[in-house]
Amino acid sequence: MAPPPSRTDDATMVPHNLLLAALALLMTTPSCPPPGVAAPGQLAHTVYFWLKPDVPSDTAAEMIAFYRGEVTPLPGVVSVLVGEARRVETPRAVVDATYTLGVTTVFATAADEDVWQTHPVHERFLARFGHCFDKVQVYDTVAR
Repeated sequence: MAPPPSRTDDATMVPHNLLLAALALLMTTPSCPPPGVAAPGQLAHTVYFWLKPDVPSDTAAEMIAFYRGEVTPLPGVVSVLVGEARRVETPRAVVDATYTLGVTTVFATAADEDVWQTHPVHERFLARFGHCFDKVQVYDTVAR
């Protein structure tokens, strides 16, 4: 009857050594941001639309559907938040809720947002809805 393997037996040391190597790799690899935190270099492209008063009442809903269906799946798009201005009973002076619709598209990189500016989907959006805009304001933020 053979004695039980010792702790130094090669067969039992391999998994142990692999675990140590994996831990060492994790400790020396640059960490990813925690969930919900943008990675450095991601770009939040935020656009506020004020629609003309005479556009059909379902225009904002059509714009929301367009963004959800056409923009969200594009390469380089990390996420899309699209919706109407939040109306509160007690407005704060620092909050501008006069716009009709706001869209924040997070791109993986600024270069991805540059591609968006001439992308056929963006051009279709402008062709379909551009005449509805009374005012448009854009803010771009790069994560650091």
